[in-house]
Amino acid sequence: MMKRLEIPREYLEKFNVSVKSAVSGDPGIIKSAFGGEILKGCIGFEASVLGIKYQVLVSDDSLEVFFIDPLERDVDASKLIIYMFNALERVLAGRVASYGRRLVGIAQLKGGSSAQLYEKRMINYLAVEMDGSGIPEVERAVNALGGRMISHQTATWSFEVNPLNGVRIMVAFWQGEDGIPSGASILFGDESIDVDIPIEEIIVVTEMTIDRFVEFYRRVSGRKPKLFRSLYL
Repeated sequence: MMKRLEIPREYLEKFNVSVKSAVSGDPGIIKSAFGGEILKGCIGFEASVLGIKYQVLVSDDSLEVFFIDPLERDVDASKLIIYMFNALERVLAGRVASYGRRLVGIAQLKGGSSAQLYEKRMINYLAVEMDGSGIPEVERAVNALGGRMISHQTATWSFEVNPLNGVRIMVAFWQGEDGIPSGASILFGDESIDVDIPIEEIIVVTEMTIDRFVEFYRRVSGRKPKLFRSLYL
């Protein structure tokens, strides 16, 4: 059963206008912003982002958001919906990412040099918590997240997820052996530079992506935390 999500009052009017503009215009706007689909028979849309299923309904003076999260993380749902609306506003303004471009490290993104400590923390978390991971379970976790497995020349496994327009995240993992510890890397589509996504937004969405992926893996594999219960602790 879907739960109702409270949207901060300061966002309600602005997002109401954005959603109305999107659903009354080109149906491709919602899809481009975050892969959503316009609802039939009412004004609104539905979308699944990072494994959270949303339904957004608008009327003359109100906006209602409902969600289902298999991980039962209401905080994630509350944070992510704001970034979804930000993505929608960028698309409405014509700032639409063109994909198929380069993958770069976070330091190469606009403002990314200040985010390297966040990147290091995420990489360390993956290296520790995904050590000894099984590829079938990884694939199931990636599917639950809404991503896709991709081939990589050297990594044990790798996946890509594109939760929002202009936010493309590629994760690669190398299983340690012969005394060499496991390692990981996180790369980003450089199209985020063209659409001018704030580095703070990229960091938060990436942290949520990594943390939710590991938790999905634990759910499908039955595995317990090795060292950290969460990326945030």
